[in-house]
Amino acid sequence: MIAQRHVLQTRYRQQGVALIMAMVFLMILTIIGVTVMSTTSLQEKMAGNVQDKHSAFQAAESALRAAESLVETWAAKPTDFVNNTNGYYMPQPGSELPWWESIDWTPNAGAALTVAATLDGVSIQPTYIIEDMGQLPGTGGGASSIVTGFAPPAAVSGDASMYRITARGIGRTDTAVAIVQSVYRK
Repeated sequence: MIAQRHVLQTRYRQQGVALIMAMVFLMILTIIGVTVMSTTSLQEKMAGNVQDKHSAFQAAESALRAAESLVETWAAKPTDFVNNTNGYYMPQPGSELPWWESIDWTPNAGAALTVAATLDGVSIQPTYIIEDMGQLPGTGGGASSIVTGFAPPAAVSGDASMYRITARGIGRTDTAVAIVQSVYRK
């Protein structure tokens, strides 16, 4: 009789241990699941931000190419540069800020030109400005360059106009902004 009581008491004590172990394993699996979900969510946000940044850069690049194409079509320098408005600017002597930092880039604000083609995947269409940097005399050209793989152009005769083109693109959200520049000789 005493042996039978001892077996029954041992059996009753062991029944609670299985429940506690199952709860511990369930808690561990829950913690792992929550960690995986938060990591996945963070990676999704990072991928979205990278895509947004690339959209802004591509929009700025398209505006830069559109401005360069516009400059290429000019037979003579437009007279709009005198007014420093409508996307055409002369250098501002004595100013601490360059034009691209001091103008209103909002489309239709009158300070920058908007790309004619409508781009998908951007919240605001890209804009650009063109600055007249003055005349540059012809050069003798050259056969070598300090930049690997770049061959300088042959000698350029006569004066050429220099234009600094600044383009601004915005991605899918207003927080992703890219600004690119080029100096164009014509």
